[in-house]
Amino acid sequence: MFVSLPCFILPDQWTGAEIEQAIRSARILAYADDRPFVQRDITRSMGQFVPLSKTMREQVNELRYWSVDRATPASSKLALSSE
Repeated sequence: MFVSLPCFILPDQWTGAEIEQAIRSARILAYADDRPFVQRDITRSMGQFVPLSKTMREQVNELRYWSVDRATPASSKLALSSE
C-alpha cells in the first residue's frame, strides 16, 4: 500500500526516524480502530509530534555550524537555518 506523506513534512525539519515513528504510530491508530491505514492517520500522528529541529533548534544549528569545516556533508548542499 502506497501512502504519500502530508505536504507539511519538510525534509530539513523532520529526521527520517521522526517520520518513521509517526508512520508507525499512524498504523497503530488505524489498527486500533480496526480500519485500513490512510494518509489522514499520518497527518493526525504528525500533528502530535514536535521535530527536534524545533525543540532543539539552537543545538542543531550549533552542530551544523561546527560541522562545516570538520565533517563531510551527507549531501552537496548544507542548509543552515537563520532562525
